[in-house]
Amino acid sequence: MTLLPDAGGIDGLQSPIVAGRSTLSRLRPTRTLAIRPSDVSGLDLSSTINSMESNRKDAVNEPGCSDPVVHELGRMVVLFQDLDHDLRECVHWLLFPEDAGRGDDQVHGDEVAALTSGMSFKALVDVCFSLYAVKDKAPETPLIAELRSALSAAEEKRNTFLHSHWFGSNGEMRRSKTSARARGGVKRHAAVVSLKEIQEINQQLERTQGIMFEFLTERIYGL
Repeated sequence: MTLLPDAGGIDGLQSPIVAGRSTLSRLRPTRTLAIRPSDVSGLDLSSTINSMESNRKDAVNEPGCSDPVVHELGRMVVLFQDLDHDLRECVHWLLFPEDAGRGDDQVHGDEVAALTSGMSFKALVDVCFSLYAVKDKAPETPLIAELRSALSAAEEKRNTFLHSHWFGSNGEMRRSKTSARARGGVKRHAAVVSLKEIQEINQQLERTQGIMFEFLTERIYGL
């Protein structure tokens, strides 16, 4: 295919650039790509046109911030990060029990932040319960077993849903997710997700928060 340059020139104004207190407009010359009729003669462009139209419709149907599913996904982020925060507090109080419950007056906050700020959720779970086992020196209780299971499920759901691409609207949307593994190769998964499904996940996250609170108040404070 031969691309013919146009005569050059400026087609219009581009987005303004704000510099200090002055708003400048940048002029960007554009080039038109001309295609000779002989370049496309005999070609069937219907599949390309259909693909472009499909992509355009998907862009139109991308979820907006007011969609109830998007709202619940936002709640999922907040609820999960609250669990993440509680795990960091748990590690902090296990290392420095004198800081437990002191809020902003904690003495060793910076030391703990330096240790935990780069940890993944899974690493925080492992460190938290490992430290607890060292401090408590007692067999695992049903409460701890339930909490560990709930935290693992929370991370799995969070990763599955928040690392997906979403499209659709009106309380029922579709998500797609691609993964690559050394043994399994590339896998693509797509599914329709209802508002009720995400609400149920958030309810489970709230229950996990309750178990975490029970663990912190009944087990950590008492060590």
